[in-house]
Amino acid sequence: MKNDNRVRDAIDHRLYPVAEGSFLSEMDTRLHHLLRQSHPDLQDGDFISYKQLTPYRMQLLEEIIDQANCKNEFIREAVHGVANDENYAALDIQDQLDKKITFGQKIADDVARFGGSWTFIISFIVFMAVWMLINIFQPFGTAFDKYPFILLNLALSTIAAIQAPLIMMSQNRASDYDRLQAKKTTMLTRCLKKKSDFCTKNWTTWCNKTSQIYWKFKNCKPKCWPQSPIR
Repeated sequence: MKNDNRVRDAIDHRLYPVAEGSFLSEMDTRLHHLLRQSHPDLQDGDFISYKQLTPYRMQLLEEIIDQANCKNEFIREAVHGVANDENYAALDIQDQLDKKITFGQKIADDVARFGGSWTFIISFIVFMAVWMLINIFQPFGTAFDKYPFILLNLALSTIAAIQAPLIMMSQNRASDYDRLQAKKTTMLTRCLKKKSDFCTKNWTTWCNKTSQIYWKFKNCKPKCWPQSPIR
């Protein structure tokens, strides 16, 4: 019933301005369903004031928030499942190589490690200095390798000829390590990309639903509590 732009509320039967309420036919379907559960005799043309609608709107908001929380929990479990189902196992590259190392490769690594240290450089310089001093000053009365130190040159050439391939073997192992490390990095990148895409897709869906909730309640009339309703 209308009277001077006032309409009678179908729930508390008081008169309210039309701007302070809404007709049942204009309401959201879920809100409509909640009202019908509490007041099954309501008709589509009935007027409900915002004062009476407030508890139902809060109930609807709680239901939507619960659904969003359930969706968020589902996303979390789904991401966890993707991580568990991923055919990827953490690899210790160095450990994998060490298990396959041969005796020759171990010697090559040791030679390369020692040959590239200051200990080797200083000790080799000292060795050559002692060798040359002994053969120049002859403290024992004889010289086993007189100047121009042919035997020393032969020894240096032999050491260099043996040391070079050993160092190359060690470098080949280092290349194998880098190749396996790159493969591991690629696997990690693909795994993380899948998880990121999955999370982004579901997060976008959740944000869209949250935005819909925000705008729905933002568009509600602010004056939902009339000062003095006319009986």
